[in-house]
Amino acid sequence: MSEYLRNKLGAAVKKLLTALMLSAGIVTQSFAVSATVDVTIGVRPGHNIAPDRVTDLLAATGGIEGRIELSWTAPQTEWGIKVRDYYIRWSSSSVNDAPFTGDTTAWWNASGGQDLYGWMNDPGENVNWTVNGLTPAVTYYFSIKAEDEFGNLGSFDTKTQALAQTNALAGLDSTVPGSIVNLTALTGDNEGEVKLAWTAPGDDGTSGQLAANLPPYYNSFVYEMKASAVDPALVGGVANWWSFAAAAKTVQISTAQIPGTKQTVVVTGLTPGAKLWFGIKAYDDGANWSAALNVSSATVSPDVMAPSSVTDLFVSDNSTANALTLRWTAPGDDGTAGDITGGRFRIQYSTYAIAWSSASAQVIVSSSMASGEIQTYEVGSLTGDSTYYFVVWTADDGLNWSALSNTATGWTLDNVAPAAPTGVTAIAGDAYVSLSWNANTEDDFSAYLIYRSTDNSVYTNILSTDSLSLTDTGLTNFTTYYYYLTAKDGSDNESAASAVVYAMPQPPPDVTAPTAVTDLLVSDNSTANALTLRWTAPGDDGTSGDIIGGEFRIQYSTYAAAWSLSSAQIAVSSSMAQGEIQTYEVGSLLGDSTYYFVVWTADESGRWSALSNTAAGWTLDNVAPAAPTGVTAIAGDAFVTLSWNANTEDDFSAYLIYRSTDNSVYTNILSTDSLSFTDTGLTNFTTYYYFLKAEDSYGNKSSSSAVVYAMPQTVSTDFTAPDVPGGVYGEFSADGSSFMLRWTTVTINSDGSACSDLAGYRIYRSTGIWGPFTLLYSTAATNYALARSTAQIYFYSVAAYDSAAPVNESGMSMFADTTDELNLWIVGDGAAVRIPSEIASVLRNGFDEDIIVSTDSRKSSDENYPSGRVLRSYDFETRKNISKEKVNFVFDKALAEIKIYYGVAAGGTIQSLSVNESEAARSLALVWFNGVEWVKVGGEVDTAENCVRILTDKLGSYQLRVAPRATAFSVIDGPIPKIFTPNGDNLNDVCSFYYDNPNAFAPSGEIFDIRGRKIADMKFGGMSSSVSGSLIWEGKTSSGQYAAPGVYIWQIKAEGRVYNGTVVVAR
Repeated sequence: MSEYLRNKLGAAVKKLLTALMLSAGIVTQSFAVSATVDVTIGVRPGHNIAPDRVTDLLAATGGIEGRIELSWTAPQTEWGIKVRDYYIRWSSSSVNDAPFTGDTTAWWNASGGQDLYGWMNDPGENVNWTVNGLTPAVTYYFSIKAEDEFGNLGSFDTKTQALAQTNALAGLDSTVPGSIVNLTALTGDNEGEVKLAWTAPGDDGTSGQLAANLPPYYNSFVYEMKASAVDPALVGGVANWWSFAAAAKTVQISTAQIPGTKQTVVVTGLTPGAKLWFGIKAYDDGANWSAALNVSSATVSPDVMAPSSVTDLFVSDNSTANALTLRWTAPGDDGTAGDITGGRFRIQYSTYAIAWSSASAQVIVSSSMASGEIQTYEVGSLTGDSTYYFVVWTADDGLNWSALSNTATGWTLDNVAPAAPTGVTAIAGDAYVSLSWNANTEDDFSAYLIYRSTDNSVYTNILSTDSLSLTDTGLTNFTTYYYYLTAKDGSDNESAASAVVYAMPQPPPDVTAPTAVTDLLVSDNSTANALTLRWTAPGDDGTSGDIIGGEFRIQYSTYAAAWSLSSAQIAVSSSMAQGEIQTYEVGSLLGDSTYYFVVWTADESGRWSALSNTAAGWTLDNVAPAAPTGVTAIAGDAFVTLSWNANTEDDFSAYLIYRSTDNSVYTNILSTDSLSFTDTGLTNFTTYYYFLKAEDSYGNKSSSSAVVYAMPQTVSTDFTAPDVPGGVYGEFSADGSSFMLRWTTVTINSDGSACSDLAGYRIYRSTGIWGPFTLLYSTAATNYALARSTAQIYFYSVAAYDSAAPVNESGMSMFADTTDELNLWIVGDGAAVRIPSEIASVLRNGFDEDIIVSTDSRKSSDENYPSGRVLRSYDFETRKNISKEKVNFVFDKALAEIKIYYGVAAGGTIQSLSVNESEAARSLALVWFNGVEWVKVGGEVDTAENCVRILTDKLGSYQLRVAPRATAFSVIDGPIPKIFTPNGDNLNDVCSFYYDNPNAFAPSGEIFDIRGRKIADMKFGGMSSSVSGSLIWEGKTSSGQYAAPGVYIWQIKAEGRVYNGTVVVAR
């Protein structure tokens, strides 16, 4: 036998014997099979080891209603024995829920489930099983045990043991019900009804009967009916009708017939006689709606029966003068039955019993009313004190009208007021007013009401009387009293007010004037500009009675005048008791002067007394001397000598000398009648300020003289000022609240010598580039922080000064402004240069030293321009600050702004030229000297500032000339130079073209070789304005290589114009 067959046979025998021995419980032993096969078999006396727990039980929602899909792996067993049976339990409560709270055994015993027999799975084999018939949309929790083929039962699966049960939601019903497509609608048998009929569909298509109140949603209906007054044709057909047609009524139906059988329903409560369209959709327990539907129309059963007539109409309330309230019992919609919805009632009324007609009514009211309900209605706008008759009739929503009601009668209250009283008059007496009026003639007249006021605004009723007159006594004289009357009838209806009358009670007239004052005198002259008068008050009538509401007048003069009652400087209203002492201070008089006075008096009736006696008085001297003049101050070594002109006043007394060291706080140091004074013992190099006052013999002091000042000092030999500070610039703090001015330390004097006596720096400020500049601070540092103003732009400059006596101070540095651009400014006579901080850093140690920019106005001539056509000429030079070596450079960007100003003479001409100011924009241009020739560069004419401005990247020499400007784009100069040598040595490397561009078109420039092939585009040059600019070619091709020597064609286009010519590249 071959080795292969022998091995196969041995394996088969071993398997057979092992099975037999295990079933018989034979112990392990070794034995031989045939002559050549030895087999060792391990046998247990009895198999009682349970399978392992299931560790991967999973639950998933099934695709069919009430289904959950389970899956797991058959657990491991001893000796690889098969798993025969499974025990599955499930519940809608987890093992963690009450009452189990983790008790797995209690949960297992309380849960439902199913036992699965005869599976015979090998360990590790995948197992699947489906649970059906569960409640849809409910979460179920599962657990499983496994049993092997020897009946050994495993424990709970691991997940349940760990209290983390697998769970899933039972599947929902996803099959829609069948559609209702044979709905028919017919007019109903009773008012407001329509009958519907259709074939009942199935829960799932045509199978299964629809039912309400089933889980999971427990819906209370299985059909929804929609009624609408909208024809499906008006909303795009049946498909849109259900969603978009407005519903007149919606009904949910809770029962369904067996699928395929006829189902009917009667829809009630519809508008009688209306045509409606109907549709029905089915709804199952899985919240699935049927898809399609048909729409059927029908006319709603009409209402043909009228309400019964009202039989109990009566007037229930007549407490209002112009209205009566009716009351009746509402009839039914049909006779006495049914409530009236959307009905109406009509009311007819008259002041006499008429032949009533349902064809006319004064009141029509839309109303809904319940049968037997009490109805009320107030009929207004009636005439007072009148009898009225009423009938009412009713209609239902179908406008079926009842017969007329019984007739009701009522009477309105009297609300007709009497006429307003007439002929009212008022006559005043001493503390009383007498009133009288005409009689009213109404039958029901009752009384007159009298009203009084003192301001014709707030009135008070003072009397009710049936008389035709009244005397109102106890009044206050000279007070105006206002009156009006009303009439009242027996029903308390009050008339409108009569006309208002008024009168002023007063005593008999006053005819006697006060007597003349005889004891007028000046009682007090202690004030320089005033005198006090004193006299005894006369009586109201001669010398008797007090004056109430009277007046006195005063006339005065510096000489004995011819007094007159018709003129007075002072008039005072006053009350005064007879014999009472009167005083009055007359002010605003001249000092040191004699005055004469008279007084006269009037009573309340305006009757004037005669003039009083004449009183005289004299005012004190309060006239100060004139301020001293001609004050001078001359300094010496530790002294200052003052001198001044003499005062000429008769009462002059002395000069008062005041001194200060800060021009703020002054001290009086001397009183003298001399005309000079030497102030000794002073501190050299300190400024002393002085002013004088003159004083007279009465102590009156003059105003201050002009302030003079001088600085005592020793003789000095140092007259050389420090050099102008360089490296000036400004910057803002991080929060923008402060401005820091910085500069470079000054080390040399203006003559180039070392500055060994530098004392510090002075900071000046102005609100404009042309000044004036005001000294703000002094500092020894090379920076100074200043508060930033958001409302004002400032310009700052710094100057250096030394410790010499007197002090030598440098010129002012470039200006730094506080705009957002932080510009530097160089200003000369009629020209200014603005350099923004973006390009100004080159000026600070850009060539191993700070660079100083200066402007020099110079005379210049040019043979290319007629004499007198150059308005201004300037050199804007750049030099090193210490060595003073001249440097030439180009800014990184063309942002430096040059402004050259022109003057406008009387008559509107520009300076001495025959160019009118209005023609400046067409007649002025800037030219620039490129080192070889003057080049016209244009610029923008600013007629508001009277200047021509241009942005540039280079300074140098510029002129403002009279030169015609183009009215359209025009190349005004170039190429410059005609022959150039581009090789990177910064000498003659660039060819420039300058143009006027008044209409702001964007120009383009191109370079072609002699064969017409384009080799490069031009770039914008370093000079520009809003109406001019420049283009350049650097002698390179588009690839960046220098062009070969030769002749090239240039071409510039803008505004529909083309300019061209040739330029030569040389080496």
